[in-house]
Amino acid sequence: MSRETRKNGPREVLHLAWPVIVQMLSYQLMTTADTIFVSRLGTAELAAVGLALPIVFLFRSFGHGLLGGVRVLTSQRHGAGDLIGARRAGWQGLWIGAVMALPALAAAGFGEQMFAFISAPAEMAELGSGYLRVLMLGAPFTFAVWATSFWFQGTGDTRTPMLASLLGNALNIALDPVLIWGMGPFPAMGVEGAAMATVLSQCAMVVVLVWRWHAASPGVEPWRLVRADVLEVWRLGSPLAFMELLDLGAFAAFTAILTSAGEVHLATHIVVIRIASLSFLPGHALASATGVLVGQAVGAGRREAVAEAIRSGLMLTVGVMTAMGVVFLVTPGPLIQVFGVEAEVEALARRVLVVAAAFQLFDGIVMVLYQSLTGAGDTRFVLVAGVAGAWLAKVPLAWFFALPMGYGVVGAWGGFTAELILVALVLGWRVRQSAWLDSAIAAAPAKAAAA
Repeated sequence: MSRETRKNGPREVLHLAWPVIVQMLSYQLMTTADTIFVSRLGTAELAAVGLALPIVFLFRSFGHGLLGGVRVLTSQRHGAGDLIGARRAGWQGLWIGAVMALPALAAAGFGEQMFAFISAPAEMAELGSGYLRVLMLGAPFTFAVWATSFWFQGTGDTRTPMLASLLGNALNIALDPVLIWGMGPFPAMGVEGAAMATVLSQCAMVVVLVWRWHAASPGVEPWRLVRADVLEVWRLGSPLAFMELLDLGAFAAFTAILTSAGEVHLATHIVVIRIASLSFLPGHALASATGVLVGQAVGAGRREAVAEAIRSGLMLTVGVMTAMGVVFLVTPGPLIQVFGVEAEVEALARRVLVVAAAFQLFDGIVMVLYQSLTGAGDTRFVLVAGVAGAWLAKVPLAWFFALPMGYGVVGAWGGFTAELILVALVLGWRVRQSAWLDSAIAAAPAKAAAA
């Protein structure tokens, strides 16, 4: 179907979303597999990895958000029929990713100091700093995976990133036991081995994605740096970058609050967030697919297709996330026991999963609305809403319910859920307005012409 007549109903959203679901599930399984294997080493090792991951994400977050501008620009140019411009914009992602990896590389040797800054116990700092160092050194591969994946998604090809992620995840699962406990010529590396398995897996993904990317970009000079495209990616992606940076900073503060609550509360949070990270992947994938369809519709100037994509994305995502919440309520035991945690952690995790069931629904709504506004290029409002929600609601509410009120991790997750409800109301109000869509559609032809 032509861009002028193509629909953006549930079928189209699912067509783009299911490979993204598989891709994101596979990517999250890398970290989850690390967590499962590391949990067999002990609670201290599990807690150390839980402290290291937010720090790693903090260093990666700005670059991840900035590269999101590649997906927005690619989808809008692709929707406008400017295929050469879309391909050219994609190549800039590797240059941007290479620059964004530099802070992580520079900070790789300062793990113990960063753990000391968040007042982590000495044992956790010693265990977690090695895990953090390896992941930091693998930052160039991480950013290259994101840059190429976002470009493929912006063009509507979600299957290629999926296949690459499946390859990487299979390699990660195979390498985890070998590098963590040692096998044959490989010495036991403990938590560092888990990180090494992830980095090597991402390296394999980069090889596959760049090879397929080069073949899919005829008519564009590879590796050419185009200043106008970089500036456009910056305009679209920088608000997302600042939002992710500040949001993950808030999440790091959230984790620090749980550190103050005690080792059991922190370990419980790690288990529940791993379960939730797998369960909300379908919702995140549906939201991402919605954002791509919105971007393509904006590029083509099709107002009705924008509204149809948002309605379809919300309907599917709310249904999926509600179903996931029911699973949390009905079968908490099997979900928790796969991590092999101690009885005290399991009992507390059961209580947190009740709160997480409500969290699921509102998280799905927020994700779809965020991605819809992002796909249309309304990234500045997304920045304001995201930062305000994280620092004015999530962190203070989590602190209040976890520490002064004494509810620990259960209270912290309650504050997390309250923040999502507030943000959902704000984003819903924005989407119902028309100014953001008028501006996006008016700007899209100019972008295509300039390209």
